[in-house]
Amino acid sequence: MDSATDPLPFHIGDTETPAEQLVVTGSSSNPTLVDPAGIVVAGSGADRTVTVGPNFDQTGSATITITVRDSGGKTASTSFLLTVLPGNTPPRISGLTNLHTLKNAAFAPFTFRVADSEQALDTLSVTATSSDPTIIPDESISVTGSGADRTVNMAPAFDAVGNAVITITVDDGLASTNRTFNAMVLPSYEIIFSEPFNYADGALTRNSGELWITRAGTANQMQVKAGAVHVNASQSEDVMATLIGAPYPTNNSTVLYASFNVTYTGLPTSAPDFFVHFAASADSADLRGRVLASTRNAAPGTYRLGVANSTSTAGNVTDYPLDLPLDTLVKVVVSYDVAAGTSKLWVNPASGGAPVEAIDARAPIPMNYIALRQNSGIGRLQMDDLLVGFSFESVTPYITRVKIRRSGTGVEVYWPSSGVWEGFVLESTRSLVQPDWQPVPGQVSTADGWDVVTIPNPSGNEFFRLKRPF
Repeated sequence: MDSATDPLPFHIGDTETPAEQLVVTGSSSNPTLVDPAGIVVAGSGADRTVTVGPNFDQTGSATITITVRDSGGKTASTSFLLTVLPGNTPPRISGLTNLHTLKNAAFAPFTFRVADSEQALDTLSVTATSSDPTIIPDESISVTGSGADRTVNMAPAFDAVGNAVITITVDDGLASTNRTFNAMVLPSYEIIFSEPFNYADGALTRNSGELWITRAGTANQMQVKAGAVHVNASQSEDVMATLIGAPYPTNNSTVLYASFNVTYTGLPTSAPDFFVHFAASADSADLRGRVLASTRNAAPGTYRLGVANSTSTAGNVTDYPLDLPLDTLVKVVVSYDVAAGTSKLWVNPASGGAPVEAIDARAPIPMNYIALRQNSGIGRLQMDDLLVGFSFESVTPYITRVKIRRSGTGVEVYWPSSGVWEGFVLESTRSLVQPDWQPVPGQVSTADGWDVVTIPNPSGNEFFRLKRPF
């Protein structure tokens, strides 16, 4: 931009007219970019040059035509394409994708490509930074390679679990370009999605490194604030994120469990409406395992949560029988059996309550995404600590399932009497080197939602476990 080409040489000739008498002119297909006056022909005889100067502050393309005329009025012409670039085009980055690894394990090296229209690729500076050094420290990230092909190597901090947005920056000395991706550190192989929402405040899709994408509605409305995602009835954006290892087909025994914290700050409507679900695709017909909220059947000033497979009609929603107050953190677990096409819901499962099951039967479909939804009936809420895994235990690591306490000269071993633990029996062994697990003798009593077995006058070592008989 704002600079002329070098003189471009060409040759002319004619059978009858001497070369020095031939008339050479130039024209432009785009006078806004190149005025005919900016095409300057020089030289003499057969050897000529053309220099092309674009108009001030213009960029784009124009076809430049050089015409030669002899003394008899006959002409010949040739053309070339002139492209006027900005003073310096920024470099480009391609091929980034989201990554994941297990706790205390390095990420697999990842290759991407860089490009630049003006600079030699080996002169480009490529750096990487982390949005959360407590998860992935900057010093644990390195970029290697040369030319167009570069490789990112990185490792999480010791024992860290969570997400960080990695920013790749390419600088050619005059301009720079950056792109981001999400790096997820999982607590165990049974977890296939982990989202603490520990991003900078702003749009979830943009600030998560595009881990979340817009499924429907107005893009960038769903916001992250202070480490939680805010879901609001006054907005329309729905977002979804791909589950690691997806798709999960219907021809195996996979059951997906999702747990999250929710704090309602504004009541939903009396008609159930859903704000969390699994999704096979972006199509609304492919949504399953819906978690809904409403004020129906709830005491004034409170709300209830419910579950449905794929409809929101009140008659097809199963309410969890617990009134929930505003401004109070609630732990929620929802499951979807991919083969059977059934869904269950637990609310505050640490209390041991039994789940409720969706009653609207739907054909099973393969599952790909976990999704959040905003709509006019959901009220106002905040969510954080979202986990998706293959078992109830993997997404509820905060629950202690077997407890023990002194009782006189004996001890009491106790565990929740209902919910996911219903049907388990207590076993014990004297050694873990060569264990001999046997059912614990004695009467099982129930008190305050706990099953209790009393061990009178214990001696030596004894280890306990819960096991569901098959």
